[in-house]
Amino acid sequence: MRRVTGMKRFYMALMVLVFFVFTITAQTRGGELEIVDAGGTVVGRFGEAHALVIGESEYTNGWGRLPGVKEDVAAVGQLFKELGFNVVTLENVNRHYLRNGIEDFLHEYGYSEDSRLIIYFAGHGATLDLGRNRKMGYIVPVDAPLPEARDFSNRAIPMSQFETWAKNTKARHILFIFDSCFSGTVFSTTRSAVSPAIDRLINQPVRQFITSGDANEKVPDTSIFRRQLEYALRDGLADPYKTGYVSGTALGMFLYETVANYSNGKQHPQFGKLNDVDLDKGDFVFVVGGKRPASGTSTPPPTPQLSAQEHYDRGEALRKQEIWDSAIAEYSTAIRLNPRYANAYFRRGTAYNNKRDYDRAIVDFTEAIRLNPNYSGTYNNRGLAYFNKNDYDRAIVDFTEAIRINPNYALAYYNRGIAYNNKRDYDRAIVDFTEAIRLNPDFAMAYNNRGFAYFNKNDYDRAIADYEAALRIDPTHTRAKNNLEIARKARGR
Repeated sequence: MRRVTGMKRFYMALMVLVFFVFTITAQTRGGELEIVDAGGTVVGRFGEAHALVIGESEYTNGWGRLPGVKEDVAAVGQLFKELGFNVVTLENVNRHYLRNGIEDFLHEYGYSEDSRLIIYFAGHGATLDLGRNRKMGYIVPVDAPLPEARDFSNRAIPMSQFETWAKNTKARHILFIFDSCFSGTVFSTTRSAVSPAIDRLINQPVRQFITSGDANEKVPDTSIFRRQLEYALRDGLADPYKTGYVSGTALGMFLYETVANYSNGKQHPQFGKLNDVDLDKGDFVFVVGGKRPASGTSTPPPTPQLSAQEHYDRGEALRKQEIWDSAIAEYSTAIRLNPRYANAYFRRGTAYNNKRDYDRAIVDFTEAIRLNPNYSGTYNNRGLAYFNKNDYDRAIVDFTEAIRINPNYALAYYNRGIAYNNKRDYDRAIVDFTEAIRLNPDFAMAYNNRGFAYFNKNDYDRAIADYEAALRIDPTHTRAKNNLEIARKARGR
């Protein structure tokens, strides 16, 4: 775990997003970014884009090591390169080199007002109680002692230092991303604020912060946050309306929702802007989606009046076409609009199952069960996800619960039988396949798999009878044909 201690709760607000008819074009040189309105007029421009990616994993002074951070640094560095940023990395450096590395980066690349800068940190974070209701968050270099040590504050880097750096750098936009948790008061958001038009976002200065968790939370070394950051920006999932860009606020909202979901509510990313009237008017902007809209064209406006049900229906249409990523984006929007939409969680989980992303599927099915514990199909599908992770015992528990809710659920009996087959518990498998066949006499796969169970009990006559029954129902059943041939040879030995 990335160790976090004594943290104070951030009071953050989710911001309402609105979308506008502007086109984003990105030049290839130095991360140049232009915003062009529908009439072809350039309304905003950045000249450069640079990212400093920091990973502290090989701790030497009491903190646990974080082997997952090395992977995070490589993945995030690659992500930012793909997004047009010049990337500088710092790994496993002590306090002196870490501080100097950050200052050198800001000095080298932050001198121009037309720059966009990102500073990303993955490692331990901590909070100290300074007394008189004052707390300070710190990022922890590899050589810093534990917070209980007297010299901790002299060997870790406080959030107040980041505030100073943020204020003393000319770059118009700076985004600080911390894949760690700690308390601090250098940034905040305005509750129920509405984002201004994109030309104002890009032309006004801003210092934004995103942390991977709320106060008093622990961040796992295998970073859910980093993976969701990749989905948000590389796959454009934080841009469900395909506008071509993602603002810092939109990114924070996406991470807040998805990381909380996939961590089963254990981790709640926080985001906001510096508490400075001169540095909180803009919003960081990423170009996403691979294809850049052509210069002088407009992005079709979204339809913000769509309800959760309408987004769900869109997801259903895409699901039927097996366009999984787009379906997931629609279900996610439905969930954002209605966080208690059990069917949307269920369908999104089903889409993840079809993408073989079983961990995310399990998270969604679990939430759907919490919201609606009486739907047998959700237990069945979560059982399938566990089955595909080779966790047969949990799969059997879920299939059993599905059967308890719906005793006539032939597919759940069949699936449980498959799980028993894989556990080599052939007697129980035969009982389940027999019940599935009773409920659905034309269930060719149930005959085939019951035949497999009989075959493994050396009962070749019953195995042959089941394979023949499967082929009478479905003469194209290739596995039944192959199994029948093998069983006949085995009986003839």
